Amino acid sequence: MQIACCAYVASLIAVAKADELPATFSSENALISYIDELNTSHPSDPNSVIELTNQLIDYALKNEWQEAYLHAAVLKFENLLEQDNIAQANMLYQNIYQKAKAVNNDHILYLLAVNELDLRFSLGEDVDFDALYLPLIERAKKTDNPYVITNIYFAIGLNQYERDLFADAIQSLEKAYQSSKSVDDTFALSQILTQLSNIYFDLGDFPLGIRYSEEALAIAKQIRDLFSESVILYNLGSAYFSHKNYETAENYLNEALALSKKLNDDIGVAWAQASLADIALENKDWMYALDLYAQAEQVFAMTGDPELEFGAIIGQVRAKLELGAYAEALSKLDTTYDFIKNTKRLRSQIDYTKIYAQIRYAQQDYKHAYDKLEEVITLLEQRYENEQAQDIQKYKIKFDTQLKESQNALLLKENEIQSLQLETQERQQKLWIIFVCLTLGFMFIQMWHRQRFKRMALHDYLTNSPNRRAVLAYANDCYRQAEHGNTPLSFGIMDLDNFKSINDKYGHEVGDQILKRFSKACQAVFNSKEQYGRYGGEEWLFVTNEQNKEAIQALFEKLRSEFNSTKSDTSPIEIEVTFSMGVAYYKKGKDHDINGIIARADSNLYLAKQQGRDRLVVDE
Repeated sequence: MQIACCAYVASLIAVAKADELPATFSSENALISYIDELNTSHPSDPNSVIELTNQLIDYALKNEWQEAYLHAAVLKFENLLEQDNIAQANMLYQNIYQKAKAVNNDHILYLLAVNELDLRFSLGEDVDFDALYLPLIERAKKTDNPYVITNIYFAIGLNQYERDLFADAIQSLEKAYQSSKSVDDTFALSQILTQLSNIYFDLGDFPLGIRYSEEALAIAKQIRDLFSESVILYNLGSAYFSHKNYETAENYLNEALALSKKLNDDIGVAWAQASLADIALENKDWMYALDLYAQAEQVFAMTGDPELEFGAIIGQVRAKLELGAYAEALSKLDTTYDFIKNTKRLRSQIDYTKIYAQIRYAQQDYKHAYDKLEEVITLLEQRYENEQAQDIQKYKIKFDTQLKESQNALLLKENEIQSLQLETQERQQKLWIIFVCLTLGFMFIQMWHRQRFKRMALHDYLTNSPNRRAVLAYANDCYRQAEHGNTPLSFGIMDLDNFKSINDKYGHEVGDQILKRFSKACQAVFNSKEQYGRYGGEEWLFVTNEQNKEAIQALFEKLRSEFNSTKSDTSPIEIEVTFSMGVAYYKKGKDHDINGIIARADSNLYLAKQQGRDRLVVDE
């Protein structure tokens, strides 16, 4: 692992300057080899890879190296997931999948399939995950590559844990552990032990959870994986909090907070703040708790993961309830209604229903409070039945026994290695060189890092569609591809006609329903090669590789038909709403960024409005 880290540092230095790239990668295979090496070096902060992957993607596109582009894009996709930038990761996934499928790149499709489990769960999609497991499990059975086996079963185990399938998760993680142990993959061992500790904490087995966390922490410190170290410190703090040891919990969480700030890890800071807020609630420091939860919510809202945002909102609701602000608490809780209606996670449903009952009880609305408490009991019974249906205890004992045997074997092997390292002076000198290289490399990374990639909201909260920032990012990516190749590209601006008048006449709630309807229509009509997003107010931007006027006219008609057929269930009145569209084509050699194309599309939209609305105007 030390040698791999040193190679990572050296190669990072080699490509830090754009003018050195052509000399560094003499062929597409050289670039792919570098990306694969970067992907296995496990830098402490996954965000440090984002800027570099953007350079690599641009370099691959410039040289028209399609396979290298896919490798770089997958690396970026994986790190976006690690950052919890779910909306941006989803957009990139769609792009990579279509390209990999078109050229039948089996390796890239496999990497996407492994990470798709995390993506789909984070998006809250109603997916048959068991069906997604099958091809991955078949691949694991057919390969003798332990890294592939570890990767597959760890991803499946993590997904099963997120779905509260604890026994299944333990089985999968056991397979991942055995595979990673066979090649001394310490990074993977740390990750697996961390997940196991989370499972046992959830199951109430505090001693076993603590033991696994401490073992994972020792490994993370050994390999200088600061990012994993901060995560494990957070997990330990949360565990001690659950065990009502608030002082120890606060110490661990403050360590995690300090390390996350050192890494410029915004999401890590938010996690620590939310848990410190939990302690503040227990200490009856309601205002401090409210402030910490609010800070955490701002970051969680930018990730595209509604589960994270829900937790911070529930914390604020509890604080407001304790402060006696019952109406504010209920209003804040109501913002999570859509999430609760769609989530399959029983824990979230229980938290929501329980706090709702408490608010109603505080308001002396005993009828509603009683009804909600009955719902809580039903949900708790359902969760208990789910857990009892799994033979958890058997797998806990089985895995713990195997883990003990594995650790003893690893300890013996470690002693043999240490003896070999002391045999000659030359060996000592090599170890010293590695140590110096790692130290200098760590110092370089700290100096080289830019300000951490700030998490941005990439979806529109009202319509759940990509927002302006997200669709512009996608537009820029498509523009770069068109600029370096011969891919056709068009931008369209859509605007709902007379929308202000509708808002003024019928109210903003009706206007919001219309915006949601339009978003659903766009989602139904635009295919995987196109993207749309809310550009501002009632304006929408879409990106397509279509430049045929008849095809764009057909797209407009299809969208109009879909929009008109998608009526609101909540609006008390039927309102006829139309929209206008302006489209502009990318002109190679004339357009030097996306701004000019969007400006022409906007001008065409203006012409459509002038000509009577409810129509399309396209570049001639």
